[in-house]
Amino acid sequence: MKIVHLTKYLFGVPGGIERVTREMAIAAVGTGAEVDVIGISPQFQGPMLEAPQQGINDFSLPILFRIGPVPVAPKYLFLREKLLNADLVHLHLPNPIAELSLLWFLYSCKRHKNKPLIVPITDSGILRWPRLAKIWETLIQKRLLQQADSILVSAPQLLDIFPTFGAFREKSYIIPFPVRPPPPSYFSRRIETLSTMRLLAVGRLVWYKGFDVLLDAVVNLPGNWQLTIAGQGPEGKVLKAKINRLGLLNKVTIFEGLPEDIKHELMENCDLFIAPSQTEAESFGMAIVEAFAHGKPVITTNLKTGVAFLARNGACGAIVPVQSVSELRSAIIRMMNDPARRYATGNANLDFWRKELSLDAFQRKYQKFLEHLGLLVKKAA
Repeated sequence: MKIVHLTKYLFGVPGGIERVTREMAIAAVGTGAEVDVIGISPQFQGPMLEAPQQGINDFSLPILFRIGPVPVAPKYLFLREKLLNADLVHLHLPNPIAELSLLWFLYSCKRHKNKPLIVPITDSGILRWPRLAKIWETLIQKRLLQQADSILVSAPQLLDIFPTFGAFREKSYIIPFPVRPPPPSYFSRRIETLSTMRLLAVGRLVWYKGFDVLLDAVVNLPGNWQLTIAGQGPEGKVLKAKINRLGLLNKVTIFEGLPEDIKHELMENCDLFIAPSQTEAESFGMAIVEAFAHGKPVITTNLKTGVAFLARNGACGAIVPVQSVSELRSAIIRMMNDPARRYATGNANLDFWRKELSLDAFQRKYQKFLEHLGLLVKKAA
């Protein structure tokens, strides 16, 4: 069986979609499939994820130019032979040039007997340019989804907030995105009253992550505490300037560049994880899942995306309204003052990760999905 992933960036880049692509490819290899991952390999400054393992081939497409932050790689349009040799093609949405390429491919081989199964993966809708997004969704994305054999969705909430996806609810298949377990040496959680509360936020340093709101929330936070914001992105300088302006230099650290071992260390050593994302651009929240895998309590926002699936009506730790500095501060204080609640909530998050969000759980669900498509024969019990 041959599976092809059309993604934005090759999964050496440490982003959420790239991590999902990696785990899906590994899960497919576990069923005996060979996997091709096709995407852009940008000049990236910072720690990379590991190289592909045996059975996974990556193919890099050059960037011709950019439209704002969006890279354009026209060679997506010249993948006909590679797609015809596949049994299954996954397209990670949104990716306009790849969407256009796949739609053109489908129209050009309508009568081809060996056309592969097409299953887009709905990572998010197009949010940056709303008016242009509506035109694109109507002319291109809707037609592509009409011809898809199925649609993979990470959380049912995405079918409600993105109407283009919701219109194809009957052929959607829900499989939450996974993260790998931390190395065994990092499982050392304990209940205690701490002299210094260690707060952590992890993610790309971009506007929608809400780290600026978090900085406002920790101003005049009582008690002994330290906050680390770890990630990399264009907002790094802005956040550092705000830390200085708010007089938080002795309380808040920006950790730019995040190797996997350091991330695990930060996750395990923190006492409270905060994910203050502010817009629907946060369609799922892979950093939240990683915090769950470390058994940490999480404060997040009331987004109606996959974040709501992870938050479980507040069972993750606490939910606060977006843009509410006061309620975020209050939630942090409540969790700081209640070590038993932090421990119990962390245990519940760890259990939820094991059952729903671990790599083992994903591999089981993905194998059932391949059986559903007729690409795998169900093994006898």
